[in-house]
Amino acid sequence: MTRIRILSVLLAALAAGAPLAGANAGILSWGCFGQAGDQLVAFNRDGLYVTTRKEPLKLSKPSVDAIEKMTSDIKNGSEPSGSYIVDNDDGLAGPLSFSRVDDIKHKLVLTRQSSKTISSKNRTVCGRDESTDLSRNVYRLNRDSEPPLDITMQCFEYQLSTRSGRKGCD
Repeated sequence: MTRIRILSVLLAALAAGAPLAGANAGILSWGCFGQAGDQLVAFNRDGLYVTTRKEPLKLSKPSVDAIEKMTSDIKNGSEPSGSYIVDNDDGLAGPLSFSRVDDIKHKLVLTRQSSKTISSKNRTVCGRDESTDLSRNVYRLNRDSEPPLDITMQCFEYQLSTRSGRKGCD
């Protein structure tokens, strides 16, 4: 009786772990940046960052790398005026809710008002599906007791699937 129980536990553990042995993780990444007045706002899956910038920001050609670099620069900048952590991770469709890092009672909510696709690319890379979408989104920014503000943002959404049993480049 004890051997049967041990054997059944071992078989269950092996069966549960077997499908995971060959799995590769998929990737989902998204983010946006835009300027409203003198405030530069950027966000991604990690958080939302606000800084002050006097001159208008121009991005000649929107790309995933350019948007990620802009977000990183604002996040790691010398004078960020606010950092927020993500309350939900529902992607760009939102509404996106953020809590201020130094006081989680202070909330910021972005609600997408409109979206226009700039480019959309789909391809297969070593047996994995890759999708890159660039868009221009208008979000309504609600922050605590301040009046709502509409902000136009350059956004990207990047997905790379698992191989799902397909042959790769190895």
